[in-house]
Order: sequence, then C-alpha cells, then structure tokens
Amino acid sequence: MTSFTRILPLILLPWICLSLAAQEKIHLFFTGGIHGYLLSDETRQQGGILPLQAAISDISASHVSPDQRLLLDTGEALAYHYLARLD
Repeated sequence: MTSFTRILPLILLPWICLSLAAQEKIHLFFTGGIHGYLLSDETRQQGGILPLQAAISDISASHVSPDQRLLLDTGEALAYHYLARLD
C-alpha cells in the first residue's frame, strides 16, 4: 500500500466533517488491507473477508442510519466484500 493511500482518509476527514456538519453524530468506519484472506492470516495481523462482511451486515442492520455512517476503505477490503457477495 502506498503512503498516499494511508494518508488519504486523513486528507478527506476535514472535508467530510464540514460537509456533514448538520449531522448531530457521525460514525466513521475504516477498513484496511485483507490481502484475500477469508478469515484472517496466521499472525492475526490482517482481518478477513468473512469477518468484514459480517461487520458490514451488522452495521447495516444497526440503529445507525445511513446518513450517519461513513465507511472509508483504506485498502482492498470493500472490493473483496463485493466480490464475495457476487460469488
């Protein structure tokens, strides 16, 4: 992962905060690189596709409205999430 993709959420955060200033509360969720693991890697340093899919499903079913949540993918996690849904 390049250093630019690591700092991109930090660059976007002020703009996001200003654009969502009317909201009373915002929930930020960050994902990272999962490198294609289904569950997690052997050293438990990377999450996996299936836990991410379960977490996104839990967030979607939670009391947090879509207008109050923002998911920032700092890796390839969402690509794998959507590929898993298509298979």
